[in-house]
Amino acid sequence: YVLDANGTGVFAMDNESGYDRIEWVKCPVWQADEKSIFFVAQTEHAKRLPVGFALPRIFVFDFETTQLQMFFEHDLLITGFELPFYPSPEGAHLAFSSQYFIQQNTSEHRIWQFVIVFPDGDFMEFKSPQGVDWWYPIWVPHSTGVAPENDHR
Repeated sequence: YVLDANGTGVFAMDNESGYDRIEWVKCPVWQADEKSIFFVAQTEHAKRLPVGFALPRIFVFDFETTQLQMFFEHDLLITGFELPFYPSPEGAHLAFSSQYFIQQNTSEHRIWQFVIVFPDGDFMEFKSPQGVDWWYPIWVPHSTGVAPENDHR
């Protein structure tokens, strides 16, 4: 549930939200300008995994349009998905860390990666070197390399 300052319900991820029965919802993250909220949810009719549970998906709720949309669905969000995730300042992209395991001979190694999700659902993965743990991505403001007083855009 999302409530306004008066305690009035603004939005609920429930059976009426258009995504069937909700198994769980967690990890809400506000867009920097507070126009949208991102969160992770498992819904009844999402892709079922071999272990029997539904693939978690990232949703976004836009407060101006009151629209709920699925933002990202991929196998990257299974057990290796690490919270929190970070929307870009304008809310068009999302970054998060995930981990996966590789088997080499008789030992298992954990590999970290950053994932950036684009507005069209495409994504990029940046894998860490073996033995290096990457945890929390951050967004850095775009820089032109020109001092602000000389920037005539």
